Amino acid sequence: MKEMILFFKKIFFGSIRNKIFISFLCVYMVIIVTLFTIIYYSSKASFTSSSINSSRRELATITNNVNNKIDHIFDYAISASLNDYIIQTAKKYPKPPTDEITRYNINKNMNSILNSIIGINNSITMWEILASDGTFFNASGYDMNSIQDLDTDTIKTIHANNKGPCISGPYLYESKDILSTDEAEYVFIVSKPIIQLNSRKLCGYIIFFIKDSTISSLFKDNMPPDSDSSFYILNSNHDILLSSNKGLMNSPFLNNNKLQVTNSDWDRLNRNGFIVTNKSDANSLPIVYSMTALND
Repeated sequence: MKEMILFFKKIFFGSIRNKIFISFLCVYMVIIVTLFTIIYYSSKASFTSSSINSSRRELATITNNVNNKIDHIFDYAISASLNDYIIQTAKKYPKPPTDEITRYNINKNMNSILNSIIGINNSITMWEILASDGTFFNASGYDMNSIQDLDTDTIKTIHANNKGPCISGPYLYESKDILSTDEAEYVFIVSKPIIQLNSRKLCGYIIFFIKDSTISSLFKDNMPPDSDSSFYILNSNHDILLSSNKGLMNSPFLNNNKLQVTNSDWDRLNRNGFIVTNKSDANSLPIVYSMTALND
């Protein structure tokens, strides 16, 4: 056995040619491994960069569409608040009338006016007129009691120093058909003060209601097919206004046990516009984009 080992040593390592060959083979293997490593990480970096750019473009398009949709609803609210009949009615009745005939005529006229302004736009789920005393005219026929935690004082506070249209919410819309949290419906409120043009006196508010699905559909419809993507719209306090996971709505985004997004994550996300993380053993790519319409 010892003689056989010496024989093979002599064959493979005995000549300069074989030594050069072995050395070249070792260097070649090192080069191959190095190139493979460089290609792997370059490809990964390129893929990440491509994903970031693609996600940014998609998110920019979606948020611009959301802003445009809400801006159009703002325009409807402005048009309604400038209608002479609505102004005169709100001025005449700082408290909604109780007489049935008067209420019927007001409801009929306002429905005709609002339908002509809104037209076939299906972004607005319902509308209402809020009198200056903080009670609804109930002119549209919708039950305002179905909207949970709707405080009319909040609307007054929002417009204390802002006479333009504003959006607030979300508010839970209670429906007998809703059986679970995932099926829950929320509404956002677009409100605009009704101002008497000559005296600039506040007479009431025009209120439009937007279903959460009207906004969330813009995200869902523009996401890549079969993608495992989620979206979150936050206010300035980092509370979740709208999400693909309805169970997280009206909850904090940062330091949330389910989301595992920390304050340091948010700082990096805000600074860079994106972060690549590995949460719960799954790669994720959070992208942040600023919106104007839903900022409070």
